[in-house]
Amino acid sequence: MQQDYNEKKEKIKQLIPSQEQYHQTEVQKWHVKHMLANEKVRLNDTVGRNNHLKVEINILRKEIIFARDSISKM
Repeated sequence: MQQDYNEKKEKIKQLIPSQEQYHQTEVQKWHVKHMLANEKVRLNDTVGRNNHLKVEINILRKEIIFARDSISKM
């Protein structure tokens, strides 16, 4: 009975990660979270730049239309 208990205890010990393995897993999780946060910031910057460029394009279109209409009225 004691031998069965010891065998099961050893199997359980093998399944439990060591402190080093646990720490390594936590470091990897932190690294992935950090990378995701950076990508989110980059994506938000890109979306912001795209919106700004859309506004600039619309302004330029209006200027071109105004200039074309001014030339055609002459």
